[in-house]
Amino acid sequence: MGTKIDTLETAIAAEADEVAREVLKRELRYWNTRQTTAIVGPVPEGEEVAFGARVTFRLNGVQRTIDLVGSDEADPAVNRIAFTAPLAAAMIGAGPGDRLDFNGTPDAIEIVAVGRPDVEPDGESRS
Repeated sequence: MGTKIDTLETAIAAEADEVAREVLKRELRYWNTRQTTAIVGPVPEGEEVAFGARVTFRLNGVQRTIDLVGSDEADPAVNRIAFTAPLAAAMIGAGPGDRLDFNGTPDAIEIVAVGRPDVEPDGESRS
């Protein structure tokens, strides 16, 4: 969140247009409030899909890896999916080897691996 706030503060300082600056200030107030009220969730442990987990799965035969994050952090372009999204919700509580129905298709999802976003599949910590 800090990076978002820093980016907004820089943009406000550089923005010459008053209307655009007010829009940026409103967004900055939002992110400052989010940072102030944020509650850090527990680090997911074990091999069960949960909020904060990195999940490798196959959907209709195509393998993907996503991180389950809060709605404010979601960015599907970089594989960060809100835990409330239908795909994520379908996987919550599942573990490796589980097959799940999705979007009306039986066994559409196969959970391949569950881990933490800060740890590589080989157990090495990311820097």
